[in-house]
Parts: sequence; structure tokens; C-alpha cells
Amino acid sequence: MVNCYKIKRTPETDAKITSKLYNTINEIDAGILAELPSINVTEHKEDFQEQEINAAIQNFKHGKAPGLDSITAEMIQAGGKPAVKVTHRLCNKVYKTSATA
Repeated sequence: MVNCYKIKRTPETDAKITSKLYNTINEIDAGILAELPSINVTEHKEDFQEQEINAAIQNFKHGKAPGLDSITAEMIQAGGKPAVKVTHRLCNKVYKTSATA
């Protein structure tokens, strides 16, 4: 292990330390892996609640550039309850389909 506190930091030493950290192959301890609980990715968790979606929409920052779809936060907020309902259905559909993929 490299003691980073006793080395004078330069771009070269940073590159050397980073290279050691990210390019070192670590041995896998099968015993530790066996102790980890298994995760059932197909298990369905609770849907997003409409109130959660509404709170998230209300917290959108104003004045930000739109995405590739040209929709701004202000446009979604101006959509009111119908926009919340559509976004709520969309979020839950994406969540359910991605959890089983």
C-alpha cells in the first residue's frame, strides 16, 4: 500500500498512484461473497406515489436548458395535475419494466 501522505504530490505521482489503484487485480475472497445476501431483482417493490412525483416536479429548478426533447421544467410544472398523472404512470412503467429486465 502506498502512503499518499508522505509523497510530494505532482501530476506524475498522482498518475502513478491512480494507476496502481485502478490497474491492480485484486483477489476475490469466495467466502466473503458467499456471506453476502442474495438480491432478487425481479421482486417488485412499491410503486412511486403520485405525491412523490408531484413533489419532485415542484422542486425542478427554473431557468435550466431543456433536454433533447426541448421540454423545460417550467413546461412540466405548467402542466399541473395532468402532467403529474402522466409522469407518475410513466415513472412506474419504467420502474416495473427495468426491474425485470
